[in-house]
Amino acid sequence: MSDRGIFVPTIKVEEETLGLLKKLREEMKVQSYNQVIKGLIIKRNCYPSSMFGSNPKLSIFSECDEM
Repeated sequence: MSDRGIFVPTIKVEEETLGLLKKLREEMKVQSYNQVIKGLIIKRNCYPSSMFGSNPKLSIFSECDEM
């Protein structure tokens, strides 16, 4: 658990991927890998950052939910 009481899962990545994440973290001037990954997702999908955490009661949805 993090200091905010949020469950923090562990993900397994290759050493090369970890190196790339470290480099991106420095370039993006952020403090965590979570911020790096979130930034990449937002950039890739053009999601406004305001969408993250806007409704904490909302559950995760899948592509099937969009149909």
